[in-house]
Amino acid sequence: MTESDRRLFLDLPTEETETANIHAATNLSREQLIEKAISNRENLTESELKILQDRFWTPRVVAELHLLMEGFSKLGLEGQQEFFDGWEGAAAHEEPAFKIGIIETARRSIEGRNQKLRYAANVVLPDAPEWIQHLYQQDKENWGYI
Repeated sequence: MTESDRRLFLDLPTEETETANIHAATNLSREQLIEKAISNRENLTESELKILQDRFWTPRVVAELHLLMEGFSKLGLEGQQEFFDGWEGAAAHEEPAFKIGIIETARRSIEGRNQKLRYAANVVLPDAPEWIQHLYQQDKENWGYI
């Protein structure tokens, strides 16, 4: 598979577009960005995470995502599996960094939401009944019907 075929198959931008997108997101090179994702994900900036999550593209608009998902769904299960089997081999170098971009973005989003919830809880807890304060201090995820 040629590099051009590989980029087409993996839906990666051309080298020129990729380089421009990476430089707009970070001062690191492509290789440095991949290495940072693998070895030091906690220190990735939001723009670095976004460019990794989007596989070196700028974020897609909703219409593009819709077309992509529509096309993928038309492959059928066998076609989708064939695609993923091919993807794993062709994207062996980039795939860990792409996954880290997706996972770390989601983790930070969840942590941000949880931080807002903790702040809100700490604001109202002093006025809450003692039994609610007790439940909150037990740090249970689900309290059931109260």
